[in-house]
Amino acid sequence: MVLRDAAALRQQAKEQLLPVYLLHGEDTPRVEAAAKWLAGQALDAFPEANYSVFDGRTGLDLDALAQAVWSMPFLAARRCVLLDDLAVDALGAVQADKLWQLLEDLSPDTTLIITVRTQPLALKKKGRGSKLAAACDKAGGVCAFPRQGRAGTLRIIGQLAKAGGCAIDDGAAGLLADYCALDPGRIQSEMGKLCAYGAGRAITREDVEKLVEPTADARVFDLSDKVVRGDLSGALETVDSLLFRREPPVTVLSILSMAFVDMYRAAVARRAGVAEAEAKKAYGYGGTGFRYTKGLEHQRRYTLAQLEAALGILADADSRMKSTGANPRTTLEAAVVDVFCCLRPK
Repeated sequence: MVLRDAAALRQQAKEQLLPVYLLHGEDTPRVEAAAKWLAGQALDAFPEANYSVFDGRTGLDLDALAQAVWSMPFLAARRCVLLDDLAVDALGAVQADKLWQLLEDLSPDTTLIITVRTQPLALKKKGRGSKLAAACDKAGGVCAFPRQGRAGTLRIIGQLAKAGGCAIDDGAAGLLADYCALDPGRIQSEMGKLCAYGAGRAITREDVEKLVEPTADARVFDLSDKVVRGDLSGALETVDSLLFRREPPVTVLSILSMAFVDMYRAAVARRAGVAEAEAKKAYGYGGTGFRYTKGLEHQRRYTLAQLEAALGILADADSRMKSTGANPRTTLEAAVVDVFCCLRPK
């Protein structure tokens, strides 16, 4: 049984617990929360005796797992077994065969919960990931937890702030989402730190800038944000910070160029009337399409001619860095200034 989302999973499990549930996806906090909730549903008495946890990434003993699944519940209606973060492709051939046998012959008195979260579940045809999903679909339920889009991420940030006893303004939430590149696990961790720091008050952009270390890509996208907002001094300070952290100038230029490519693509698609989801698929943006969403947000300020001019400046700077021996730092800073000037209203 394929369960389309967390709500469908909860509704089904409240009606009747299945022998096995496969929970997978990039949204690690939601996978973990769903597994915890299912275990709570299954364990009605003596959880210390009726709950077993197995690490699915290292040293998995399939015989011990099968024994735990088939053990009788102790003074309770059901047992629960969690096989956490299964690396199915890392199993040996004998182990894999034992897993398939177990999934074909599950105990009616045990709920087996399998999570896959560190690595995406490879669902290619005839692969082990696909076979695992098919076996769990046949014997129980399968629920995917993909990474949230930007709107969903901002909603979750608000919920985490409320749960942590504080609030967060829209600007700070957006900056946190960008700094973490919509990574749900990192957002959960950083929100715990921010809530402890700003207990009882609203978390601000300044708090995020002070406490959260952005990814290298996020720092460069922050550079493009400052250029877009007309903050030249802030943009050059960001360049200085990136270079101080030993980011190669050619890498910074490459990611900055990518941000403007995203803007140009979004501008072309928008003017052609192509929906955001369709454009992301056509351009090959995987996951949430975070970069395309940022590009769509920023491109509205400019004409296609301005974006083409900016791309020309960045391409010329890249060529000079790689072929003429020009000073990389000077070339990068000059390109930032030239892009800033070409984007200014005429």
